[in-house]
Amino acid sequence: MADRAFEIVMAIVFWSLCIGAAYAAYLVWRDDAPLWLTLTRSSDEAVRRGHQRGVVPFAAAWLLFVGSLTAEPFVGLGAGVAGIFAFMVGLLLHFLIVWFNRPRFLVPPHMRDDVGVLTAWWRGRAGHG
Repeated sequence: MADRAFEIVMAIVFWSLCIGAAYAAYLVWRDDAPLWLTLTRSSDEAVRRGHQRGVVPFAAAWLLFVGSLTAEPFVGLGAGVAGIFAFMVGLLLHFLIVWFNRPRFLVPPHMRDDVGVLTAWWRGRAGHG
């Protein structure tokens, strides 16, 4: 019985985080996100803005991951494996957006002209900044 209670509490916590991530993605997409809404504690403005750009695939990855973990007892182990794969793909997309601002269709419309963090660093290093 204690194991079941723990699973229920963890499901509530994870689904609450999913709702928070989805709401953050909604706010960033609409350009209504408060300045404190970032996924990092970096003091570099480009890094903070990059993580805001990448919140959409991060929220989708988190949602698919938690959904698959919640469905695993009902569907089987395949759901958990698929959820982990989807989470990894979402994280890869998140970091591609942070570093290179690609793929553009996943970047919020008002941030599509930004330069990715690594692209900006490379241009500054090469003297093209």
